[in-house]
Amino acid sequence: MNYPVLELSRFDRIHRTNHIIDACKYPAADDTESVHTMAHYMADCLFRLKTMGQEPRYWSFASFSAKRHDKSAIRLNSALVLEYRDSARASVLAELTDIGLAHWIIDTESPTENRFAVIFPLANPILNENRSNRYTRLASVLLQQIGVAGAVDGCNANTFLIAPRPTALVQGFAGDILDPEPYIKDTAELLAQANSFIDRVKSEDNDDDGLFEWGGAA
Repeated sequence: MNYPVLELSRFDRIHRTNHIIDACKYPAADDTESVHTMAHYMADCLFRLKTMGQEPRYWSFASFSAKRHDKSAIRLNSALVLEYRDSARASVLAELTDIGLAHWIIDTESPTENRFAVIFPLANPILNENRSNRYTRLASVLLQQIGVAGAVDGCNANTFLIAPRPTALVQGFAGDILDPEPYIKDTAELLAQANSFIDRVKSEDNDDDGLFEWGGAA
């Protein structure tokens, strides 16, 4: 099987905004178990974050054309990420089993609470050429189909960043790899009311332009 190639971009805070530190591309998986995959790379990043502490703090699966975390600089998204508060974990995992899509689970955090991220590799990337709404539509449909309250405000935007916990593990779950366009087409009649499943809270970190709040998005 030819697995899609994903790109993980990592950011750190510089003068209260996020700037890209590095970006690496790896296949989502490998049947031969002889190729370094995205799961291996994520595990390596987490190990260095835990042992060295100076690793980039924020993750995105978007590919950027500039160093700054900005919506206009996103070229494409190779994976879709939803983040939930830890209290929703058992319910979300149960629903994900029924949905049957391949995904990873990684423990994340904000300054005030523990969270977890669900990372769906995409069979084909979502291009951002005047189509960033495709990402939001797909994320909103998934929030609706998972159907569990407790999603973090802003996690259905393609600018969303997660902050993995240094002690996190990469948990992989097999299933069908999400192909954005067919999935959006098949769910075109679904009224995706994502707001029903998102917890809106007062901003935990006020940045200059509002793009970089914990759990916030452009």
